[in-house]
Amino acid sequence: MVLAQGIGPDEVRVGSKPYVAPTAAVLRAQANLVEVGIVVRDEHGNTIGSLKQADFTIEDNGKPQQLNGFTIVKRVLAASAQAGSSPASSKGTEASTSNSAPQPAQPPRFVALYFDDVHTLQGDLRRTQLAAEGFIRNGLTAGDRVAIFTSSSSQTLDFTDGKERLIATIEQLKSRPRMSENGLAVCPRIAPYQAYLIVIGDHAAFEGAHEQAIQCNCRDVDNDSQQCYQSQDIAIRNQAEQTWDLAKGLSQNTLGAIEGVVEFLAKEPGTRTLVLASSGFLSGQLEQDRDRILDEALRAGVVINTLDAKGLYAESPGPKIGELSNLNHVGAAPAQSNFDVISLGDRLSTTAAAMADFSEATGGRYFHNDNDLGEGYRELAAAPDESYLLAFSPQSLKPDGSYDKLKVQVSAPGHFVVQARPGYFAPTKEAERQPAQLSKLDAAVLALDEVKDVPVSVTSRAEKSKSGAPALSVQVHVDLHGLPFQQQKDRHVQKFMFVVALFDAQGNFVTGKEGDMNLALKDASLARLTESGINAGMVLDAAPGAYRLRVVVQETVEGKLSASSAPVEIR
Repeated sequence: MVLAQGIGPDEVRVGSKPYVAPTAAVLRAQANLVEVGIVVRDEHGNTIGSLKQADFTIEDNGKPQQLNGFTIVKRVLAASAQAGSSPASSKGTEASTSNSAPQPAQPPRFVALYFDDVHTLQGDLRRTQLAAEGFIRNGLTAGDRVAIFTSSSSQTLDFTDGKERLIATIEQLKSRPRMSENGLAVCPRIAPYQAYLIVIGDHAAFEGAHEQAIQCNCRDVDNDSQQCYQSQDIAIRNQAEQTWDLAKGLSQNTLGAIEGVVEFLAKEPGTRTLVLASSGFLSGQLEQDRDRILDEALRAGVVINTLDAKGLYAESPGPKIGELSNLNHVGAAPAQSNFDVISLGDRLSTTAAAMADFSEATGGRYFHNDNDLGEGYRELAAAPDESYLLAFSPQSLKPDGSYDKLKVQVSAPGHFVVQARPGYFAPTKEAERQPAQLSKLDAAVLALDEVKDVPVSVTSRAEKSKSGAPALSVQVHVDLHGLPFQQQKDRHVQKFMFVVALFDAQGNFVTGKEGDMNLALKDASLARLTESGINAGMVLDAAPGAYRLRVVVQETVEGKLSASSAPVEIR
């Protein structure tokens, strides 16, 4: 509805994901035991499972630690597990890999497959889809549960071990670019990376764009060409700012979605892995967003593996082939051509910077410069054939929740590549005693009372999903009259958070979705939406039956919310 009123993507960003009902369980952090999962590979990338406890050394903030737990974990494919086989692992000072040894219970493994469909072109996305589908068919380990997420939130699927549902969801993915990789105009062409450099004051980037602009706009000026030349300064800066604002907003939306997936994974037990597939996106001036995601991932023990969907990529500098005909009439712009050449390497590394940072900082892997994306998913998403679980009791745990750095090494002869998380957050004594605190939004979802601090109306109807399964469509209308907005330059800023959830007759949570709507409205847009209100729609899949529908809406400027319940029936 917002887009239908002509409100641009720089004024509204929306996203959604499955909602996981929180619990009020007491946090039971084991302050005297730290477990570290480790994968050891040889120089060819093959996993090694023959090492013993004596072959490992581990340091906590530079201090050697005494290992008091050691497990070898062998991978078991889901098909093998169904046939009755069991993983081979062992525990003790000198581990044995005999199949007859007692098997320790393995924690469940949750894998979130994230597809950046906003920054990945259709060809690259299609190859990524096929590779991911191959992993689902052949790479799942017994007990694995996989979820699907996208940057556009167009396709999501909660954690499941159902291969057919996962493949069907992946198959429906489509590239959904929100802006041209060449920028907002053909002549002068200012691509997002060049626009970013112009905004931060890069002289070569500005000179290239300025020369283009003169050739585009001043070639046919009969009189006062000098005035035309000078006027291009302001025009170029305005175009660069508009281009970068849009590109930065799309990157913020992508980072926000990634952060949501990390939070979603953090609620799951066992090991948690996020596999991010993208052709890359600009994240300059968004360092705080990136650092916040890394902090949350490290605290939750989420490993982020990244895959460059471009594969082994060779690109010529300058405009794309389909754009050349549009530039022939203005001739060459030497300063722009020189900029295209000298900036190519930096542009490619800058668009990949966030992915490289995510994998390195969380102990994950970055798969790039390789066209075998199938192998990429086998390395990043599939459980390694062999791994180790080491445990130690720290000599001194800091009680302030500070970050402790870990260093794991293999002392056995040979060349090894060791993968392990780079550190951990020491739990505080206070955190061990206190129950988990629910957010105001989560508490309202679990409550039964009615709250009307935000004017909201809700309608729902039973329908069929795209696959023909029973579903409930929920429409939420928010009246903006009287609601607060923050003033930031020429924009009115507000964020709304939505949760729709189903509970059964016994009050048990069944399913839910949560969404957010970030508004940065111009004066005219705010006036239109104040008159019409805003709508949010979500569809919940559930088996036929009677339920209680709970809808919670919260605005984030003052924290006001609305909460309501209603009986519904799905047929």
